[in-house]
Amino acid sequence: MHAPAHGDVWRQRAADRAVRSELLVRARRDHRAGALDRKLGGESRARSHGRRGRHRFPAADRPLEGLRRQHRLSRRDARDHQLGRGLAGIDQAHHGVRHRARAAVQSDHRGEEDGHRRPYGAGRFGLNIVVGWNEGEFEMFGVEQREHEARYDYAQEWIDAVKLAWSDREDFDFNGKFLKLKGIRAKPKPYGGARPVIMNAGASATGQAFAIRNCDAFFVRPSRVSLDETAQRVATVKKAARDLGREIGVYTVGVITCKPSQKEAQDYYQHWSVDLADWTAVDGILAIKNITPQTVPMEEFNLKRRQYTEGMGGLSIVGDPDQVAKQLTDLASAGLTGIAVSGVNYLEELPFFCAEVLPRLHRLGARAAPRAM
Repeated sequence: MHAPAHGDVWRQRAADRAVRSELLVRARRDHRAGALDRKLGGESRARSHGRRGRHRFPAADRPLEGLRRQHRLSRRDARDHQLGRGLAGIDQAHHGVRHRARAAVQSDHRGEEDGHRRPYGAGRFGLNIVVGWNEGEFEMFGVEQREHEARYDYAQEWIDAVKLAWSDREDFDFNGKFLKLKGIRAKPKPYGGARPVIMNAGASATGQAFAIRNCDAFFVRPSRVSLDETAQRVATVKKAARDLGREIGVYTVGVITCKPSQKEAQDYYQHWSVDLADWTAVDGILAIKNITPQTVPMEEFNLKRRQYTEGMGGLSIVGDPDQVAKQLTDLASAGLTGIAVSGVNYLEELPFFCAEVLPRLHRLGARAAPRAM
């Protein structure tokens, strides 16, 4: 799975992404790319509170239509760009049941009504449930955030209602503590008669329990020091799901820095993760999580700062194609179902990754052959 890298914590990108030619190529490549199983997109900057770093990227703060007009993209190219940025549209469940459930499924069907051979999403749509942790984003819209446990109570009602809307039920009522819905009728239904994949990355015990009850995929934070410890975390999640009679995929996230040689990869890694780091933004992210020099030991604080410049706390996978393929294979051997990977410059790095790393993963038995698109 591939996600364009977060630009929140770097002063500048290795190349300017806000140019028409790159957006156009990326849009069309994202729509056609069959080399990767899925593409997970970053959160929408149309509603993000941002990281309050010293350096701003205006194109990342505009809604899609504004970006389309600024760079003179056709609506189809802009739409393909958005669809490609997320499993044909990984979405965030901060929103109301009605418009999110319906808009999400419509994005999966879109293309049929445009006269294309097949829909753009065609079953690749997925839903990422985020119950909310960034208080600033709620304050932007005058919404008072619920206390931690109540957030998951609300999320449980939300996903129960959405699943009913996606089912064959018609004209149903939903009478919960938070949601009271009357005469619900949802069209279109999910593509192909199958429910979209649902994922979550709750870190707390309550969040993990929610994911195990409701989701198909759960994201864990792997150990940075021990593969055995990562395997133990994965096994714990899978066992908890099986105890409930369920199977769940366990994923993680990481940033891949892959170059033809190990030295090139290490030099580039130093360049983007240290030389170009926006430490003000990093400190802002950590402060939101109550990680400051006043709340944790300085050694721990500095360690967290480095981890977040390396990819928002995910794994850092650095090396030539052989080394990167080996590290990914090791993660698979620990029981992980997959990894959502980012790169620094998506347009330049993805072709090299697909050409050099994916065939190695296939030969190592860590990846199935690409699916036809």
